[in-house]
Amino acid sequence: MPATTLKLDFGTVPDYFQFIEDDEPLWGSIVGSHMWRMQRPDSDFDGYIGYAANPRKILLGRIKGGGINTVLGNWDVMSTEISAIIQQLLKGNINHILGVLSPINPWPPTKWLAELQDIVTHNFARSIYHSVNGLARHNLHLYFEKDIKKDVNKEKKLNQIGRVVQFGISVLVGGRVRFQRWSGTHEELIASIKELEEAHNRSYLPERVPEAPFVQFLLDLRREQMKKFLGEENGFPKQDIP
Repeated sequence: MPATTLKLDFGTVPDYFQFIEDDEPLWGSIVGSHMWRMQRPDSDFDGYIGYAANPRKILLGRIKGGGINTVLGNWDVMSTEISAIIQQLLKGNINHILGVLSPINPWPPTKWLAELQDIVTHNFARSIYHSVNGLARHNLHLYFEKDIKKDVNKEKKLNQIGRVVQFGISVLVGGRVRFQRWSGTHEELIASIKELEEAHNRSYLPERVPEAPFVQFLLDLRREQMKKFLGEENGFPKQDIP
């Protein structure tokens, strides 16, 4: 699945390096309502940046483990190092799957995005169910059963949950990536979650995501990073570590 840039009016797109400092950007995508074509005129932009840590940080063991959230104006961006992204993809984490597969790339992607998208779409597993189901049931419990946050737009929240559930169903049933709009009632969402469970039960997908293609991807990326870092030519470094 190649990276595709869809036309949206982003206004002024923040520079990559306001989020990742001296690390190497791999891609930056738009998630949230814009990805599903369900945004309102006042919707913020939810960004997802995948980056590769500076080789010096790798050598010194200074890679940040989790994602870093940064808010700049109407941009809310989560930046995550590629090794942490790979770990979550292997678990079937729906948020990271969407961040990789989003078709909206306001920042120019590198070749690594297309390669990773291809790996993800050819290695879906039934484990995606646990992430989607967990997200859906947690949000239902939080916003509808316990009604903790009473100021939340309930219709919007239903739509947010429903479209992710439909994405999960599409993957489980046919291994297809579909960013479908979803709008429905609480009862219709409950029915969709039941449909998700049924899709999981009858899915032909393997139970777990295979590690090998993701490990190879990370190895290829790190090898290229280190070659650039060392100024390597024909397998031998031309200079000491800068």
